[in-house]
Amino acid sequence: MGQTIARSLVIAPRRLIDNKREWRQFVAIAGQPFMTALAPAFQLNPTLLRFLNVTAQRAEDNRQLMTHCGIAAIVKREPSMPQLIQNNFIIVTGGPGAGKTSLITALEQDGYAASPEAGRAIIQHQQAIDGPALPWEDPALFAESMLSWELRSFDMATANPNITFFDRGVPDIIGYLELSGMAVPPHMLKAAERYRYNRSVLILPPWPEIFAQDAQRKQTLEEAEQTFHSMISAYGRFGYALIEVPRLPVSERVGFVRKHVAAVI
Repeated sequence: MGQTIARSLVIAPRRLIDNKREWRQFVAIAGQPFMTALAPAFQLNPTLLRFLNVTAQRAEDNRQLMTHCGIAAIVKREPSMPQLIQNNFIIVTGGPGAGKTSLITALEQDGYAASPEAGRAIIQHQQAIDGPALPWEDPALFAESMLSWELRSFDMATANPNITFFDRGVPDIIGYLELSGMAVPPHMLKAAERYRYNRSVLILPPWPEIFAQDAQRKQTLEEAEQTFHSMISAYGRFGYALIEVPRLPVSERVGFVRKHVAAVI
C-alpha cells in the first residue's frame, strides 16, 4: 500500500518535501513504515530523511483524518483509557512463603486496612467445592478468577480514603501467567494499566528459613524464587518502583513499612 501511494505522491508539488512543519504532521499520521516506502519515490536527501525518521519514531499513535495532496489517510485509534489511580493503595508482593501475609496481618493489627490475597482464598474456596479454578488444574481459569477478585477488591477499597495494604495486585496475575509460560490476554494488560496502585510497591525476597509448603502453597522454594523475579519483571513493566523489604522479624518489618509509607504518602 505504501509503495502505491508513494508512486501517486511523486507527482505532488516539490514544496511538499520542503516544508518541515507539513512533513511533521504527515509523518505523525503515516508512521515509520509508510515513510520508508516514500523515501525512494522522493529521492530524499540524507538530511531530510534523517529528520523524517526521527519525526516518525517520535510520532504518537495515528490519530486523525488527514488529507494531503489529495491522499486521505484514515487511521483508527483506540480511545484513551482513563486510569484509576489510588495512591493510598500499597501493594505487598513477592514469592510465596516470604512472609507477606504475616506482615500484612501485623499491619492490620496496627490499625491499617488490608485486602487479602486473591490466590490463596480462591484455592481454598475451589478446594471446598471441588471447583476447577485451581493453578494445577486450570491455570487460565485460576488467573481469571484472581483478576475478578482483584478488581472487586480495588473497587471496594476506594471507599476508604486511608492507606490500604494489598496482598498482591493486578500485575501479580500477569507475572503468574508469564511465569507459567502462558499468553497474557489483552484485557488483563488493560486492567493493569487502568487500575493503578501507589507507584512504590513493597516486595519481599525469598527467605528459605521461613519458607514452608501447605495445602494451598504447593510451590517449591525454587519456584518461589522464580516467582519473586517474575514479580520484579511484571511490576517494572507497568512503571512501578519496587522497594525490597529486608528479612527481619515481623515487628521490625512493620517499622520499615511505616517509615516507607510516611515517605511516599
